[in-house]
Amino acid sequence: TCVDDCPSAYFDRSRCNSNSRCMWDSASNQCRVTCSLQMSSSLCQQAGGGMCEWTSYNTCKKKCDYRYYVGPNTTAENSTACTLDVECYWDQTDTVNGAMCTRACNLIGSTSDCNARAACEWDSIKGYCRRVCSLRNSTYCETWYQCEWNPSSSSCRKQCSYK
Repeated sequence: TCVDDCPSAYFDRSRCNSNSRCMWDSASNQCRVTCSLQMSSSLCQQAGGGMCEWTSYNTCKKKCDYRYYVGPNTTAENSTACTLDVECYWDQTDTVNGAMCTRACNLIGSTSDCNARAACEWDSIKGYCRRVCSLRNSTYCETWYQCEWNPSSSSCRKQCSYK
């Protein structure tokens, strides 16, 4: 069976994305082999051109940043699709680049990566990354022991003892 080589077979977004084995890399304007076909951590990092990440399940997946197209014509559908993906988070805290789909805080494994994101905070007591209290709604506010709901302002805040 003859199989097209994505980088050499397609030179435009629509034709590249029409092949389920391929994905378009907007940063380099080239067609790449889709992340899920990379069978090792090194191939995942190399072949994906920064679009892929190796998971704890030993699979290669497209990063949340690239799963849902975000650009000048970003729509509510992008936000909804990202929000429904348990591995991703619709981050509206970036005042420079605007809202974007990023990896969920609870899936970030290092202190520096966690604290580099405005939406996340490292829990030094339990050793994991969590979404900051101020971005939690009333339903999820108290699911993290450091947060508390403030009924007078209808907002979630960090408890004084953890500041």
